[in-house]
Amino acid sequence: MSTVDPHRLYVHLAWSTLARVPALAPARRATVETHLLASCRWLGTEPIEACALSDRVHLLVRVPSVLSVHDLAARLRTDVERLLADGGVVVRWEPGYAAVTVAPRDVRRVRRRIVRLGWPMEDRGPLTHHT
Repeated sequence: MSTVDPHRLYVHLAWSTLARVPALAPARRATVETHLLASCRWLGTEPIEACALSDRVHLLVRVPSVLSVHDLAARLRTDVERLLADGGVVVRWEPGYAAVTVAPRDVRRVRRRIVRLGWPMEDRGPLTHHT
């Protein structure tokens, strides 16, 4: 019998390329995002949004109680490195990453902000607390 994990830890993860070098070409960003979402599901997390930019990655995910945020971030960073290396692209990440917990009531707002990061600058509009 399967039980539902009542654990509701939502985390906004972000990490950048080494020295913020724009290593992720526009043609590869959708592949990286799709891969991140699939990797999250495979690891038993609930991915909510992913956005790959030229020099960084943002991800909003619900983390189960059996997986640490550190282990999740390390695994995802390594997975993306391998994916890109298989395509002939070498990317290295900065040693650290950002992990910010998100209250369940704020998940929709943070998801919208991450989506907007992928929009062209002129289409983003102001980023305020009221979005």
